[in-house]
Amino acid sequence: MKRFMKKIIILLFVLCTNFLCISYASSGAGDLYKKSIKSVVLIETQNKTGSGVILDSEGTIATCFHVVDSADKITVKTADGTKYKVNGYKYINPAGDIALLTLKTTNKFTPIELGKGTNSVGDTIYALSNPRGIEFVFSDGIISRIEKGGNIQFTAPVSPGSSGAPLLDKTGKLIGIISSQYDISKAQNINFAFPLSKFDSHISDKNIINTKNKLWTDFLVSKATKAQLKQYRYYAFMKKDPSVMYRYLKPKEGKEDVREEDFPFLGLLSMSAYEENFDSSMSKEAQTWFLRSLLNNNSVELSAYGLFLLSLTDKNDNCMDIYWDYLKKYPRTFKVLTVSAGELSKCSKNEECVKNICYKLFEYFNVLAINYIQNRGDE
Repeated sequence: MKRFMKKIIILLFVLCTNFLCISYASSGAGDLYKKSIKSVVLIETQNKTGSGVILDSEGTIATCFHVVDSADKITVKTADGTKYKVNGYKYINPAGDIALLTLKTTNKFTPIELGKGTNSVGDTIYALSNPRGIEFVFSDGIISRIEKGGNIQFTAPVSPGSSGAPLLDKTGKLIGIISSQYDISKAQNINFAFPLSKFDSHISDKNIINTKNKLWTDFLVSKATKAQLKQYRYYAFMKKDPSVMYRYLKPKEGKEDVREEDFPFLGLLSMSAYEENFDSSMSKEAQTWFLRSLLNNNSVELSAYGLFLLSLTDKNDNCMDIYWDYLKKYPRTFKVLTVSAGELSKCSKNEECVKNICYKLFEYFNVLAINYIQNRGDE
């Protein structure tokens, strides 16, 4: 009987010990979440959301450059619901996908604790991010690989919107910034972060403030040196996003001469950006460059057609008539216009019908754009 009771006591001790270990581990992760969430932010621009992490008490935010690459304005939201405007930066590195942002506030913040870079494959890690705009989601995993350059591959689940979020070690210290994930249709849980060592030396850099309250990308370009501008433009070409390309390829305000032969190219870029989300600012930019091109008798077909489309969307009949006359000299393009005009007259007030014809007209702009790009070297 004594031997039986002894076995029961040992069994109970083992079970209790295991239970305590599980409870402690769960409690530890929960405490880590409560502590870390004070230092994590949601980043919002006019067209996307992302994540960031607070690095010092003044509110320096680390995130990925691609989160803010095409921003007009940038808003940062903390876990308590307070919103702040980004008013500048300390460090921007498009090639490394790194941005250290500053906030317009005198409030003090709880910064994340920085790690020491002594991480190994198999170590437990945590991600605290805003996947798909769902705020402050906590997940865990392990380090599955560390690349030669220090980039960290990990298994904690993340999604678009997690970019810029902190990757934390088991004690809650920052070891990296979540930057990308492998195509989830081809593979799962192959996610990447760049290490703290890629930017920690810049946390105390001097603030560069947007005192003139320019649009974010205009502000970046206005402050860029020749070397930095070259970086932005290389990034834009690699991105292959019309909005990003236009914002970084357009000339620095008042500091660069633009060749006449480049007017239609800038018009094309801004028009392509306008096609993506019908941003009124891009419409005005496209109109400016196409008008300058037309006045210089440069790429008349492309420029007049672009201006015709912009007048159509603005319902500006007088300008449409002017550009219609220009396009009479180009049989193929003029035929597209006359056929579309005939189809529009049959639409009556059917909005879907009108939308489909306008879509075809914009598609033809892309045909002209491709022809222009192909022949641009001969101009």
